[in-house]
Amino acid sequence: MECGLHHPCQNYGESMIALPGYIDREAWEGFEEMRKVIHRPMTDTARKLIVYELDRIKKAGHCPNAALNQSTLNCWKDVWPKKDKEIQQAASSDYEKTQAYMREQEAHRKGIRRVS
Repeated sequence: MECGLHHPCQNYGESMIALPGYIDREAWEGFEEMRKVIHRPMTDTARKLIVYELDRIKKAGHCPNAALNQSTLNCWKDVWPKKDKEIQQAASSDYEKTQAYMREQEAHRKGIRRVS
């Protein structure tokens, strides 16, 4: 999935709306399908407005295909720039406890008893 590349316009979906080449076919079709599944199929006007929003997202430096995929995944009717999920690191005390437990399990598995 490439972002930022300009290719000739392509026609996708049931409509003859022209999509910019930087919009991935699979991402667009997935979004169209999801909209049908949630009983909110797009009109041609809605398709044009979504393409307009994707262009704004691209011009703001975000990937329009990631925006489509995010909307599909979350069953959103509209598109927004991709939100990155932060994965928080475990507290160091939790990490140390987990490591100690893993060492104990490994020692037990090998038949080595730990002297306390």
